[in-house]
Amino acid sequence: GAVGCDYSSVGVCAPRGVVETMLIYDHNGIAIYHGRCEDTLGEISGATLLLTDPCYGTTQLDWDVPIDLTAFWSLASQACRPVALQVLFSAQPFTTDLINSNRAHWRYEIIWHKTMATGSLDANRRPLRAHENIQVFCDRFGDSTYNLQKIPCRPRKEHKRRLGTPAQHYSHKTERHLGETYTGFHPHDVVSISNGHGGKSTHETAKPIELMMWLVASFSNPGDLVGDPFMGSGTTLEACKRLGRRAIGIDIRESCCEIAARRLQQEVMELI
Repeated sequence: GAVGCDYSSVGVCAPRGVVETMLIYDHNGIAIYHGRCEDTLGEISGATLLLTDPCYGTTQLDWDVPIDLTAFWSLASQACRPVALQVLFSAQPFTTDLINSNRAHWRYEIIWHKTMATGSLDANRRPLRAHENIQVFCDRFGDSTYNLQKIPCRPRKEHKRRLGTPAQHYSHKTERHLGETYTGFHPHDVVSISNGHGGKSTHETAKPIELMMWLVASFSNPGDLVGDPFMGSGTTLEACKRLGRRAIGIDIRESCCEIAARRLQQEVMELI
């Protein structure tokens, strides 16, 4: 799972030690670097979306080391344009730490509702876990990219003219016109997408390709550069390849870089 970030892909959140930065894959605007984030994030410049899944520090896994958030935001600001969105997966208590680390640029939260709950070993002492948080940050939010992806519905016509009364924090009224046809609903901030992988996943915290494609399509445009400094097995990069975005992924585990490279090569073969 790609930006099913795994472990600490960025030296910032990874075991210390010498890790030589190495270009593993570079084809048609998609690149993979093996290295620590603090040493390698400089390879990303002018990104219009940073989409990643950093370590939460909530498990006993050896790679699940919380990232240095101060250092991360400093690197991210250099890698991204001011209008770029930084979209990060999270779970409590890491969610609280993440928001507080950059409260000035935090904008809103999306909830990913998982169709397969986890936490069965503790099912007799707490509810199963069926969601994960996605935090959206941005400096110049008013100029950021948002491509509305409506939820399809059966065509329906408005049978009467409606003029909504705005709340005090809105400056305009909403109006629906008589006879107007609707074929979709606006998406909610709770997104239900299956977290089943149909078999053994190539990464412990892999995210589904459908979810990553929805995020990439919503927050970037074709040709944009997307960065993922906690790449994992490359799901973000695969989503970018399918949707015509450029992308750079970084990971400190060489095995994950190799898995992601093979995955992208296979994706190229399947598209030919």
